Amino acid sequence: MKHQLTAAFILILFSCLPSTVLAQHDMKDMPGMTPEAKPAAKKPAADKETMTKEEMDAMPGMKPTIPAPKDDMEGMPGMEKPSAPKDKAMDAMPGMNTGKKSTIKGADDMEGMPGMEPNGAAAPPRMSAPGITILRPPQKWVPPRGENRSAELLSSSELEEHMRPLPAPVMDSMFYSFSLFELLEYRANNFGPDAFSWDFTGWYGGDYNRLWVKSEGSQDLNSSNDGTGDLQLLYGRLIAPFWDLQAGIRTKFNLGSSLDGNTRTYAVIGLQGIAPGNFDIEPAIYLSDRGEVSAELTASYDLYLTQHLILQPRFQGEISFKGDDRFGTGEGVTETDIGLRLRYEITREIAPYIGVSWLRSYGQTGRIARQQGESSDAVAFVAGIRIWF
Repeated sequence: MKHQLTAAFILILFSCLPSTVLAQHDMKDMPGMTPEAKPAAKKPAADKETMTKEEMDAMPGMKPTIPAPKDDMEGMPGMEKPSAPKDKAMDAMPGMNTGKKSTIKGADDMEGMPGMEPNGAAAPPRMSAPGITILRPPQKWVPPRGENRSAELLSSSELEEHMRPLPAPVMDSMFYSFSLFELLEYRANNFGPDAFSWDFTGWYGGDYNRLWVKSEGSQDLNSSNDGTGDLQLLYGRLIAPFWDLQAGIRTKFNLGSSLDGNTRTYAVIGLQGIAPGNFDIEPAIYLSDRGEVSAELTASYDLYLTQHLILQPRFQGEISFKGDDRFGTGEGVTETDIGLRLRYEITREIAPYIGVSWLRSYGQTGRIARQQGESSDAVAFVAGIRIWF
């Protein structure tokens, strides 16, 4: 009975086997299905460790780590046989410097490493942000080879020459001269005879001390015996920029007559200079040999319309504290002369001009002029030339 059950079980097993194989055969043709690989036969347990390494070497992507002979490695691309001894092989590495010797053991090999100072001590760490390369410590700039910068440097003797103090100022000892005819004109008066007038100033000397010569006057053209003039000889000293203090003598005389009994001598003290605003100012005080005191003020201003065309207003006034009948002057304000002249400078030295002038006498001086048949109030057309040299 037992043998009959065993035979029946084997028969049933064989009857089911073809259907299972057929199903597997039908599934292998489906997309993505591959036949099942047979499992590899197991090795004996005695070779388990050796077989495990071999199995790992046979796996995809794994290669044996058998070291290659030294001679074979030298022939590989990029591999060269070192020619230096083993202890100097590090000299050829990037960043290594063997140009300096150190007494510290191993310092020669460490000097060329990034961040190491020449004395073998490590440089202070330098922080850097992500993606920023850490640079070496800054070094002093050295000119490129082949550029000679020594020519740009001064020698020791040149440096000493530049460091010497400036010499003391040299006093100016040169002398100059200047002459100016401010007025040299013809006056056509609306009342009375025409006249010729002048105003001259000249000096000779240096920047501080000068000898001044001045002269002014007027001569009637219809009568040779009617006219007055003066001559001054002054010493001038510079007391401020553009200002001279002047002192000297003055001689006033009647033209057309002998000098005997028709002259007057004065002591003079005055100023001459340029006031703020470019006003030319010339005040003076006169003291005669008879104790007569008088004063005079002359002021002018140059208004540049163009570089060559200049308009000049001019004022001249006199005052006397004691009259002098010899020259027809009385006490108080004697006269004023207000003019306006337009000149054209052909050159700076030569400038013809035209203009008008208003001459007026006051007080006792005006009464004396009317008694002598002259006008105390006259307007004149003037034409002349201004010259300096």
